[in-house]
Amino acid sequence: MLQPSSPTETLAESAPRPLTPARMFWEEIREAQAMSIEDRILAGPRLFDVATRICKDGIRAQFPNADEAEVSRIFRKRLALQEQIERAEVDQYLRELRHGE
Repeated sequence: MLQPSSPTETLAESAPRPLTPARMFWEEIREAQAMSIEDRILAGPRLFDVATRICKDGIRAQFPNADEAEVSRIFRKRLALQEQIERAEVDQYLRELRHGE
């Protein structure tokens, strides 16, 4: 049976809260803050690998007949497009800064 963890906590407060995107985000922040510098450095490549697998899985779902070479080609194309978008956003931001001064 679910019990409050402290005498002042109500049963409703001790119930598990739903896992929302915002809650997941803040839990990830707390976990990252608790990590050592070495673990943080190692997390970057690991996160990139996870993101790459998720993106490629999405491409495979979108293009079920694509072989691995085609999936990789589409992934590289999308990655290059994202880099162009980010570069354009930085350029726009810098232009706005120059005109605002």
